[in-house]
Amino acid sequence: MALLREREGSLAERIAADSEALAEVRARLRAVEDGHRATRGAVEEVALPAVDVVGVAETVRDETEIPGAVARLLAALGVDGGAPGSDVLLAFDGRTDPGVVVVRAAVVGAGGAADAAAVRLVLPAAATAVAVHLPELLASTADAWIALDDAAASRGLRTTGPFRQTLHANGGVTLATPVVPLAD
Repeated sequence: MALLREREGSLAERIAADSEALAEVRARLRAVEDGHRATRGAVEEVALPAVDVVGVAETVRDETEIPGAVARLLAALGVDGGAPGSDVLLAFDGRTDPGVVVVRAAVVGAGGAADAAAVRLVLPAAATAVAVHLPELLASTADAWIALDDAAASRGLRTTGPFRQTLHANGGVTLATPVVPLAD
C-alpha cells in the first residue's frame, strides 16, 4: 500500500508541474497570437526620420533583460506607469556588439535628461522601414516585434534595426524598424 501511495504522490506532483507548464505555454501562445492579431493588416512601409535627442541608456545581455531596462529608463525619465505626458522614444540596438543590446530612451521634444547619465540618442534616417501603430501597448511587446518581423519577411524584407518604439502620450504605441531586401 505504501508503494502505491508513494507512486500516487509522485504522479500527482508530475501532473501538477505539467499542468503549470501547459498553462504557461498556453499563455505564451495567446500572447504571440495577440501580437500577430494586433499587427495583421496594420503594418505599413514608411520612411523613418533621423533622430538626435538626449535621453538615458542601459546595456543588457539579451532580449529577456529589455523589459527591466525599459522600466528603469522610463523611471529615470520620470515616466512611471500609464501613458507618458509626452511621446517617449525607445531604441533597441544590438548591431554594434552581438553580445549586448543597447536600450535607449528619450522624451521626444523635451530638452533631455539633465543628469550625468544623459546620453545622445542618434538614429539615422531610413528610406525604407516597416511600422505598425497600435492603439495601446500589448502585454508583450516582444510578440508584436516578432509579428512585425514576420510581416516584413512576407514582403520580402528583413528588419535590420535599430528598432524604434514610440510610447505616445495618448496611450498608443508605434513600432518601427529599417528594412532591407531579404537577399541583402
